[in-house]
Amino acid sequence: MSMIVCLSCGTANGGTGYCSQCNAPLPKIDPNSNMSGTGHQTGRFEQIRDACDKVRTQAWTLEEFEQFISNLFNFLEGHKNAIIGYVKETGYFEYGSQEVEMGFTGVQRYEEGLELIYTYIEDGVPESVLDQGLQMIWEGNEMINEAMRENRAARRKLEEEWGYM
Repeated sequence: MSMIVCLSCGTANGGTGYCSQCNAPLPKIDPNSNMSGTGHQTGRFEQIRDACDKVRTQAWTLEEFEQFISNLFNFLEGHKNAIIGYVKETGYFEYGSQEVEMGFTGVQRYEEGLELIYTYIEDGVPESVLDQGLQMIWEGNEMINEAMRENRAARRKLEEEWGYM
């Protein structure tokens, strides 16, 4: 059985329909879908794309889709705030400003994509807006991935220079 990550608290669940930690509804994932990712796609991006497909085909109601997107917003907001707190607390921006800026630009692009998708729910705009939102999320995701690659490279360099990390 594949694990489903709760979009409210991040707990991995066995797919019972509700999170074992916070009791939030879990995203409905097709058990036959491939969630392992291909190339640079992340499981979360695939979950979002799958949710967009489900609302298009009416496998999900707008209310279910809205719950999914709202939970995702809340989950990502918590992670973003934790990262901002870490950067401020440690002064990491001084050392890795390019990496931090790229990461935050990626987060902003990701959020803009989610907001665009949300307009589909609120305003009933054409389905093409779902594809536009997914494209923005993908671009943001790639920026975040690049920032993480730069972070790992910087950590390796410090480990070599200092002998520990």
